[in-house]
Amino acid sequence: FVVGWSSLGSSPGVYTRRYASGAVPVGSDNLVSATGGGQPIGLDVDSDGDFVVAWQSPNSNISARKFTAAGVASGAEFQVNSPNPTGQTRARFVPRVGLAESGRVFVTWLQATPASPGFTNYGIWMREFRPDRSAEGAEIQVNSQAAGAGGAFGPSSVAVDGEGDIL
Repeated sequence: FVVGWSSLGSSPGVYTRRYASGAVPVGSDNLVSATGGGQPIGLDVDSDGDFVVAWQSPNSNISARKFTAAGVASGAEFQVNSPNPTGQTRARFVPRVGLAESGRVFVTWLQATPASPGFTNYGIWMREFRPDRSAEGAEIQVNSQAAGAGGAFGPSSVAVDGEGDIL
C-alpha cells in the first residue's frame, strides 16, 4: 500500500511512502512535488500497485503525478484543471483521484464557481486523463446548484470500478 501526505516542514512538498504487507516500509519517503506542501492531497492505487497523487498547488491549480508500483514516476507532474480565463481567479481545493486498471485517471476537486464574486458559491469539478496523462476532454462541473444557494462545500469523492466506470 501507499501513504501520501503534504508537509510544510524543513522540506516542504508532497510525499509518498510505499509499504509491504504487515506495514513494512519499502524504501524511503518519495518526493512527488516540491510544491503543494500543507494542502490536502488525493491518492489512489490500482491492483498492480501503480498509483497517482493529486494536490493543490500554491497558485490554486490542481496538479497530479503517476507512479509505477516500484515508486518510479511515470512522467512529470501535470496540471489537472484548465488555465484560468484572463482576469479571473478561481480557488480550487481538496482534490480526490481515482485510478482505473487501464491507467485512466479521474480527478475531482472543489472549485469556486465563475459566477460567485467573493467565492461564495462552490462546485465539484472533474476531469479525465488517458493513460499517457493527456486530457480526455475539458473539465466539467459535476454538481448542479441554484444561483446563490451556496453550492457544494466539502471534499468530493471518486471511485473507479474494475471496468473503468466512475462512480
